[in-house]
Amino acid sequence: MDADGEVVRSYASGDGGAGGPAGGPAMQRMAPRGGGRGLVATTPGVHRLRWDLRASGEGRGGPLVPPGSYTVRLSAGGATAEIGLELRIDPRVAAEGVTVADLDEAAEP
Repeated sequence: MDADGEVVRSYASGDGGAGGPAGGPAMQRMAPRGGGRGLVATTPGVHRLRWDLRASGEGRGGPLVPPGSYTVRLSAGGATAEIGLELRIDPRVAAEGVTVADLDEAAEP
């Protein structure tokens, strides 16, 4: 979620429980360890999900989200946990004169 609490991207196990998978097939995909694509794992153990820093959108993802404050929410087995993260501008991009304001403007629909 962004700083305003709006969901920018969601992933789901696709098991159809509690209202079904979130966001449709394109948003249910993740990049599992070892490459390839699959649904979010539901088996016990440690799992990794890599967010491509894109907002929800048509096709293979939407626009890149701008730097800022985001919240990651994980819900499983009736429990929910949240943690904040700060997405920063790539220093290489900033060195080329691009500002956070430029990226915010580019991200607007």
